[in-house]
Amino acid sequence: MTAEDTIGRYATARYVVKEAHEARWARRIAVFFLQLLILTAVLHRFFGLNTASTINLVGVSMVGLALAVLIAVVSLIRIWFGGQTGAANDFAAIIVGLIGLALPAFFLSKAFLLPVLNDVQTSPADPLQYTVLLEQRPRDANPLAGQSPEAAQRQAEAYPDIGPIVVDRSAAAVFTVVNEAVKQLGWTVVVNETPGESGIGRIEATDSTMIMG
Repeated sequence: MTAEDTIGRYATARYVVKEAHEARWARRIAVFFLQLLILTAVLHRFFGLNTASTINLVGVSMVGLALAVLIAVVSLIRIWFGGQTGAANDFAAIIVGLIGLALPAFFLSKAFLLPVLNDVQTSPADPLQYTVLLEQRPRDANPLAGQSPEAAQRQAEAYPDIGPIVVDRSAAAVFTVVNEAVKQLGWTVVVNETPGESGIGRIEATDSTMIMG
């Protein structure tokens, strides 16, 4: 065997590096559950998906995203010690997973930090009386039958600035100002009754948040 043959043998040798397949699966899982989370929000916001189903799907999405992050972290440890490829997929899974978990985790924290209230009233002792809005509410929605003394106390402690506004103007003038404010806020008005001889007017309107409705 000549020296040239030996050089040729070494020149054609290849070093095969195995890919960490769990890294690719971590990325796929993260992308899938992020898409499920976005689809759930869209269906709830625009296509009437009920709140109970929405909460369940959000919970499933959060578990899936957390699982993807966990798999990616374990995969990175294997890659570090074993020399496999696939770190890019792991980092992508971690980034996508954390992005998907950020918003639900923020709202979930509110469930622990804010008081448990079905409704917030400007005058708990004299709650608003709805007419048309009560008929439009879903059957499984939280009731609007007035606050209990305990709920009113929780509201007062959490939102001390909420209360009725006393305006030294005529009922008709105040009603006009309120109508303009409602129009600028983009609320959907379902009842608009101008003040009569009693000086009492009524506006019932709804509004939806940008993400979950």
